[in-house]
Amino acid sequence: MAPHSNGERFYSETQLHEIADDIERAITIPVNVMIEADHMVYDFSEAKEILSKAHKIVVEDYGCRTEHGNCDSPRDVCLSLDEEADTALSKEGH
Repeated sequence: MAPHSNGERFYSETQLHEIADDIERAITIPVNVMIEADHMVYDFSEAKEILSKAHKIVVEDYGCRTEHGNCDSPRDVCLSLDEEADTALSKEGH
């Protein structure tokens, strides 16, 4: 991403075309429309309980950040537990 004159970051037209070429499927999200999502936000004690009950924990790279390489945020932020951890390890060839 290139910095804009006002300090904001944006994609160049070339980068947008490269990203669009790599997209296998896309979803259109309407603006100003509520979208229901099935996700949970856990507080520290709930997260600690879930992690303490796991037999196996794998830390993985966040796919989009790794794939496009256009984000300064940390990449190793995804956790897989138990069976999902086994699946992740088998994909990585461990």
